[in-house]
Amino acid sequence: MIASSNRAIRRVWTAEQDAALAQVYQQHRQGAITRLSLEWGIPFTTLHNRAIYQLKMSPVRHARPPRAWTAAEDQIVIDYGYLPARVLVARLAAAGFQRGASAIEVRRCALRRRGAPVDAARPGLTVAEVAAGLGCAERTVYGWVRRGQLKPKRLGPGVHQYVIPHAALRQFCQQNPLALANCRPDLVWYTDLLSHP
Repeated sequence: MIASSNRAIRRVWTAEQDAALAQVYQQHRQGAITRLSLEWGIPFTTLHNRAIYQLKMSPVRHARPPRAWTAAEDQIVIDYGYLPARVLVARLAAAGFQRGASAIEVRRCALRRRGAPVDAARPGLTVAEVAAGLGCAERTVYGWVRRGQLKPKRLGPGVHQYVIPHAALRQFCQQNPLALANCRPDLVWYTDLLSHP
């Protein structure tokens, strides 16, 4: 009923309409509110506001429950856990799995907390890890790479990150003792590096 041209429409709600609206919000069926809106000729927002504010219903949520990770997906994350998340997205997609980068990061952390060897297959050390182990600045390690003394390896095609393989670092340390003169290596780490082939 319209009271005047300057006033909003005041609807009279029946108990049947309220019950139908409450049922839609309790069942969480996608598109059900839109169907009611078309069937009754009442705007969607009017129905939504009635359900939320007068009937005190919780809003309809259409979020899907999280998809459980399979053993095959976990194995890929464990085997290639050293790679950036965006590269893991491509690896999982190649195996037929669809996961986002943030989901992969969360899963990688969960696997590490469970004690899974996520980084065990990593082919080498990052520049920061080499610098920390040798007791020098990262720019020093980058200088060795730039001059060709230390041979890095890219993490994958299209990836601008690289690692220094253990064998290349071992060879560098044995062939360039003067380059290490100003370094203060962690002796346990350095001994372990040189003693393991």
